[in-house]
Amino acid sequence: MKHIWKVIILVLIWIMLSGHWETHILILGVISIAITVAFAIYFNAFDKEIVQTKFLLGMILYLPYIIKEMLLANFGVFKEVWKVKIDLSPTVKTVKSTQKTTTGAFIYANSITFTPGTTTIDAQVGTFQIYAITSDGAKDLEDGSMDARVTKIHKDI
Repeated sequence: MKHIWKVIILVLIWIMLSGHWETHILILGVISIAITVAFAIYFNAFDKEIVQTKFLLGMILYLPYIIKEMLLANFGVFKEVWKVKIDLSPTVKTVKSTQKTTTGAFIYANSITFTPGTTTIDAQVGTFQIYAITSDGAKDLEDGSMDARVTKIHKDI
């Protein structure tokens, strides 16, 4: 019963993101979320850090930043693709990470991958190996600003 609010939050998020209001779709969504939460409870997958209000607030404040980065990266890839002379310089780089939690590493790795033109290839403690279609894309990650923002989400936890 203590996990019922997790089901409710997931259902609300699912409804907002799916946009489907048909009864049978809503019922299937609730059932699939309930099964997912049941598995998470069974495997003790609920991290104590995820349920904290400060973390959720940090994630909400992080969303505008990552959306802005995604738009800028989309524009950068668009410019590269539509150039008369395409000047791609694919590169693999290792960038440092200050993430101390698995959730932080997960968010940082996915933030890199969400931005077009870059992908996280490997994640180790303290470093991430990334692939970028341009050397500028890799340089943007080397400055550590995205890593610092993800670390800021966890600073009070």
